[in-house]
Amino acid sequence: DDVDEIWGRLDESWRETGIAGRGADGGGEESEFDAELRAQRGRFLSALVERRNEEKSKDDGGRIELTVDDLNPAFFQVANHMLGALGRFCARRARSSPLEVAWPKVLESGLLLPVDVISTYLYVVGAMTVSNAFISKADRSGNARDRFRIPGQVATYHDLASRPTESSISLRIKGLADKGDARTAEEYLESFKRSIAEREAE
Repeated sequence: DDVDEIWGRLDESWRETGIAGRGADGGGEESEFDAELRAQRGRFLSALVERRNEEKSKDDGGRIELTVDDLNPAFFQVANHMLGALGRFCARRARSSPLEVAWPKVLESGLLLPVDVISTYLYVVGAMTVSNAFISKADRSGNARDRFRIPGQVATYHDLASRPTESSISLRIKGLADKGDARTAEEYLESFKRSIAEREAE
């Protein structure tokens, strides 16, 4: 899956070089995280327009008019509000299934979630992972790594959107321990220590 590959690469870059996320530098330069989200939004919107034009062509006898510029700019704002409400619902009701459906769409569309929303998502996947709420999908697929795939991606997004926290690093390490990857878990800890040291030096 291209989206999974993108987030795997971002995660690896963060671990190896500590690439800056939105909250990590005060300059005006676009971070790798922002650039990737922007590129993903472009791919998503192009696919959306292409699909809509295929449908429109059938309905209108071949007349195609829609372009990316014609899309309502409020689309992503509305999506952010909806996903924020979804995260709060999952947190209050201690449910993970709505988030399991919504999260792949967040990555696919390149949405830039507000920090408070992604923090709520991190809380939900952390709590649900502890209670084994994600294990049903792993059981169905026969792949134990699926249990930590979404929590790991949420942690990566959180750390790039703001800064790593004990919760996000703990979630990553649990996933690596589940896979028996002690070496990478150690790299995460070192990256986290480096991030703390850089923060204290500012």
